[in-house]
Amino acid sequence: MERICAWCNQLLPGDPGGDALVTHGICSPCADTVFSDQPLSLQNIIDRLPFPVMVVDSDVTVSTLNHQAQEVLGLSSEQAAGHRGG
Repeated sequence: MERICAWCNQLLPGDPGGDALVTHGICSPCADTVFSDQPLSLQNIIDRLPFPVMVVDSDVTVSTLNHQAQEVLGLSSEQAAGHRGG
């Protein structure tokens, strides 16, 4: 059985046993971030997601993009901000 970090997918050491092929845990760097007393910024949170994210306000005006959305759209967050999305 493999154990991987549920946040970053890094392979974790040790064999927890059991019948499943993969199980999840948390690595030390992710645990430090997740359980920190310091709040995470919205940008930091969405940049950790493995899929494109566009944050818009109630008028569907773009506030920011995560790294994956920037790659897909070929735009920086600054270039997309203020434009209508959707």
